[in-house]
Amino acid sequence: MSEQKSLFDELPPPPSYSEIHGAPSTADAQNPTEPSAPPVHLMENYEGYGELRNEPVEPPPYTPPAGPHIPPIPVDQQRPATEEEAREALLELISTKCCWSVRPARELVITDLVGKSITHYSLQSWTEIRATSWDSEPYTGDHVDWCPPNQAPPNPWEVPVHVPSAFSQLERSVRVPRTESVKLCFKCNGIGRQPCWNCRGSSHIRCNFCHGRGRERRDRMNSSHNNFTSCRFCNGSGSQACFTCNGSGNILCKTCRGFGKIKCFIKLTITWKTHLDNHIDLPLVPENLIKQAAGVVVVQDERDRVTPIDYSRGGVTEASRKFVNQHATSWPLELIRRQKQVVRVIRVTECKYVWDGNQGTFYVIGDEMKAYCSDYPKKCFCSCSIL
Repeated sequence: MSEQKSLFDELPPPPSYSEIHGAPSTADAQNPTEPSAPPVHLMENYEGYGELRNEPVEPPPYTPPAGPHIPPIPVDQQRPATEEEAREALLELISTKCCWSVRPARELVITDLVGKSITHYSLQSWTEIRATSWDSEPYTGDHVDWCPPNQAPPNPWEVPVHVPSAFSQLERSVRVPRTESVKLCFKCNGIGRQPCWNCRGSSHIRCNFCHGRGRERRDRMNSSHNNFTSCRFCNGSGSQACFTCNGSGNILCKTCRGFGKIKCFIKLTITWKTHLDNHIDLPLVPENLIKQAAGVVVVQDERDRVTPIDYSRGGVTEASRKFVNQHATSWPLELIRRQKQVVRVIRVTECKYVWDGNQGTFYVIGDEMKAYCSDYPKKCFCSCSIL
């Protein structure tokens, strides 16, 4: 092994990767993504469009029409769950828990059932965001929507766009009318081709087989000085034809696809999103269980702009005023297209029990009778850890 090491020490050190003619730098190690948007400083300026850096455009002011008052629907007194329903709901909960013993649920004595009503108020605001930016595509000689003299393109919020169904989450892009123009490709200066990113235009890269040394061993088991010969892949040059450009040194321009010209235009990106706020008056159980539970809808108000609800129970009036005012001012760069507020009453039964001399409480929630128990005894009986 020592003799073999000394023979290799006599070989000239291989050149560094950057010293090989045509080797790409670290930044060029992968094919860079070609930007489709032309440089902003080369483009026209249109009134109302600012710098066109894909930032939201402030919507026009909007005065909502006065809407009708939506009276709440009377709700009958919610009956509590029966003892049989409560125990069945608890057993159903335990069947979904791998480490909860079923014994306490079967043996516990229910001492009291108290019916409660939890009020859930929610406000949704469906908004629209419009952002503008420059974009381009290869120009193949097709029609160009120029901006006529003494005219201007429509304002970003005047561009007609098909509005999807309310409260859908969607993003769509359209071309702003009268903003197209034809220019030489900014990436290839109108040539249609670019220097190869892999060989940097030299048409050759370092030989991958000999790593730029230009020679290889005839026999890997033979360590003599005469065992080396010229690399059969690069013929001793240490470099080989670039496989990316097939040795031509240039590749097709991805921006103009070889046509040399691009059609530039303003792209309008429209995003629809929903903002949601919830108010729950009695925090007896986790909020997500109340949101998912079936209940009685006492108020449902959906229109372009809602007004605060006057509902005496559960602090809904205060929550409605707070959320409606917040939604009206929280997103100045978004246009509220639709709002919906709902008041629901969910019945909850508080079930008190005794088991093995200990007292506890669990809850039965909603019309579907889902149980929740945070202090259930014997949660783990198999020595496993519960997260």
